[in-house]
Amino acid sequence: MLILPVLCGSANLIVVLWFVKQLAILKSLMLRCTQCGRYTLADVCPNCGGKTVTAHPARYSPDDKYARYRSPLAYQTTDQGTS
Repeated sequence: MLILPVLCGSANLIVVLWFVKQLAILKSLMLRCTQCGRYTLADVCPNCGGKTVTAHPARYSPDDKYARYRSPLAYQTTDQGTS
């Protein structure tokens, strides 16, 4: 658990903002091993030596231009001719 002390003054505010920014950067660097599922910051898993990939899903956008190619079943049309 991370506890930040109560700080007063503009210099301390700058330090707190820098610290929060560093935490956000570390969160974006979090990787997950594809073989054992362990979380790490390294490119290769220190536990099993497997490949690591980003642990976070891609950002969602309602204006996604490429959703049709990622999930083709959702956009599949059936050609039912009128008889």
